[in-house]
Amino acid sequence: MFFLYDSDRCYFCLILFIMPLMNHYAKLFAVAGFVLKYGVYVTLKGGELKMKKSKKVLEFVAVLAIAMITSGFAAMVSADNTFESDVNSSSAIIQDNNHPFMQENGWLNQVSLKDDAYHYKYSLDGINDHLYTEWWYFNVYNMDRQFMVSYLLLDPGNLTGIGVAEVLAIVYDGMPLIGFTSTSVSDFTADYEKPNVTIGSNSLLALNDTTFVINGSCYDIYSHIPIQWNLTYTMDVGSWFGASAPMHVGHIPDDWMQWLSYMTGANVQGTITIGGMTYDMSGRGYHDHNWGEWLSYDPQWNWAQVSVPEENASLILGDVIAPPVRNTVMAFKYNGTTITFNDIDLTYTGYGFDSVTSKLYPDEYHVTGNSDEYSINVTISVIKNVPLVRPFPGALPDYVLFEQVSDYNITLFKDEERVYSLNQSGFSEYTTHKVHTIYGRVLNAEGASVTVTDARTSMSKQSTVASGYYSVDGDFLDYLIDDTTPWVADGDILLIEAVKNQNRGNTTLIVNMSMDKQQAADITLQPMPARVFDTGAGTYPSIMGTHHGTIKPYHDVNISLMFTYPCTGTGGHTEYAEIRNATWNATATWRGYIGDWHNISFDKTVVLLANETYNYTIRTSSYPQIIHKKEFNATGGRITCSEFIDANGKRYDNWIPAIRLE
Repeated sequence: MFFLYDSDRCYFCLILFIMPLMNHYAKLFAVAGFVLKYGVYVTLKGGELKMKKSKKVLEFVAVLAIAMITSGFAAMVSADNTFESDVNSSSAIIQDNNHPFMQENGWLNQVSLKDDAYHYKYSLDGINDHLYTEWWYFNVYNMDRQFMVSYLLLDPGNLTGIGVAEVLAIVYDGMPLIGFTSTSVSDFTADYEKPNVTIGSNSLLALNDTTFVINGSCYDIYSHIPIQWNLTYTMDVGSWFGASAPMHVGHIPDDWMQWLSYMTGANVQGTITIGGMTYDMSGRGYHDHNWGEWLSYDPQWNWAQVSVPEENASLILGDVIAPPVRNTVMAFKYNGTTITFNDIDLTYTGYGFDSVTSKLYPDEYHVTGNSDEYSINVTISVIKNVPLVRPFPGALPDYVLFEQVSDYNITLFKDEERVYSLNQSGFSEYTTHKVHTIYGRVLNAEGASVTVTDARTSMSKQSTVASGYYSVDGDFLDYLIDDTTPWVADGDILLIEAVKNQNRGNTTLIVNMSMDKQQAADITLQPMPARVFDTGAGTYPSIMGTHHGTIKPYHDVNISLMFTYPCTGTGGHTEYAEIRNATWNATATWRGYIGDWHNISFDKTVVLLANETYNYTIRTSSYPQIIHKKEFNATGGRITCSEFIDANGKRYDNWIPAIRLE
């Protein structure tokens, strides 16, 4: 399970040091690498961490920033020539032949208790040691309530001066409880041989290879109700290394993470106590462990897990989005066998709207995967969703973690024959960035497509209406492009348009960057008037013949008919018409002087897309009206003449047929 950290009610200075081995291709990341040292007071209010900067701190920031930037550029210059050799000669972790996971090939023959122990000293490489993070995660599911807890560690060497150890717990029971506590790294202890961990009075104790005991307590950040737990985990399904070798997870070239699912399934016995009431929490459990060095608030991922210990079955999914790369891994424990999959496809098939963050989140996933013998089909449906907001100073993007309880529908196939099905509830997680959210409602238009365009930059973001809402936001890449005006600037005018089928609606919004998020006015969709391509009437002289040219619509046009403007008192009409592009063509043929014979019908209804170019061939008879120009701006688009051959064989390049497409 992936998770990031925050700080409790204390003063701390958040330092992001410059990456010492950046070359000139990585200077984009210098913003995040040598940015500021902020003094921040943290209070837990309304579920989000609010920050206030003091004047003295900001004065110190200015001095420190100048020093850091000066020394940082010097370091970049001196490191530029040696960057490539340094990186090639040192891995993200120090090789240690006495420690199994350190082997050069990065793969394990088997998982040992030591692999689930503390890893810090084996990970020191002198590159990003100040970014070191490690956590141990546990969850348990029973029919009455669910529970998860993480023991987290940030910068155990206190190289930044803000090293911190934290515990976060969530109880899914009616209104969820979010428990949190933190302490300095001096109150953290851990064992390098087995996962014995203490954070203040919170502890993880490995009794043996298969039995762990976790104890602890913290307070709900909303109500301050105390939460306590005393749980024993007994491994039942086995272990799986989701990332036995360092895996790239963010935008820093040399960041890395490793991930071990030590108990892919476990039997859990014990209790949790909430405000003096004690509840039995016996049920199905899971435990995993992450460690590595990466820029906080950078990586994005999906994670999912479900287990049925009594059937010796479990599913684990990890999906790390590190543009331009996406690393997705998945394993299924079944009948004593660990099946790993390739060709994994993860698709979001549904979305929900979170009122706390005003963001959309996937609430239904479809996942497929294949191995040599097996294939798997997985549907994950979110039934409980808890948002955790991690603010970051200045213009850096806030971070949102959606901790979820989900229903799983799994079918396993062997050689295309179904061999196992699982329908149980488990846990999942989705993370995203948050930079000045713009959101709103589109009334009675679920699934409508919404486009938000900045009138100043002409840049657009898209969303789909879910649970009645749309939401667009900045992200980490927006910040890297321009950290002073992420994705929008104060005073920008946003043009918001919603479309569904032939219905359309719009509104505008003026950006106010002093607000964390802004809600636009409700949009009600109205039927759009039929969009046509119409040259209007033409003139004499006129003669029958064959026209060739191009049409370029200004907007999408659905066409099934073509009308030809006739000269007064004549039977001017079109005998044959064809409109085509590189992939399709539509044709229409005259049926004689019957009915509305000035209109002819195409053999199929097609859409001429805005700003795309289409070729036409039109063969006319009698005396149709003509536009005597080489190019003409019609209603709905532009039409050109490449050649007109009249009935006498004469050729022209400025005879355009007067027509209407609808």
